[in-house]
Amino acid sequence: MLDLKNSNFAELEQIGEPEATALVGMLLSPDEQIVAAFEGPDTNVIFTNDRLLTLIVGGVTGKKRYFTSLWYNTIVCIELQTTTLDAPNPKLELLFRDVGLARLGFKGHFNIGSLYAKISELTRGQTEPA
Repeated sequence: MLDLKNSNFAELEQIGEPEATALVGMLLSPDEQIVAAFEGPDTNVIFTNDRLLTLIVGGVTGKKRYFTSLWYNTIVCIELQTTTLDAPNPKLELLFRDVGLARLGFKGHFNIGSLYAKISELTRGQTEPA
């Protein structure tokens, strides 16, 4: 289980949908689509239209994979830290009910405002997963 109390996903760089699909495609439901995807030193973070997926590479040889799904309907707070919406290296914090705080630090430039808006849209009107 992902321990968000000790998790700090830093230096995340945006990757394309083909790369993200290669990482988690077999875990996606038929109607699930990738919204945005990021890669860090030992972590991948993929936002879909249903959930936030994390992939952490671990083990002594780096071959072990830990996949975690964090459902949007459990987000209770979103915080964006940036000087402007197009500034480099923004930070995003997502507070998940009963799980904890996910800290995401992004490297370089991308449209963080668009991602923030999409997460806000996806968190509204969500119901508990079956």
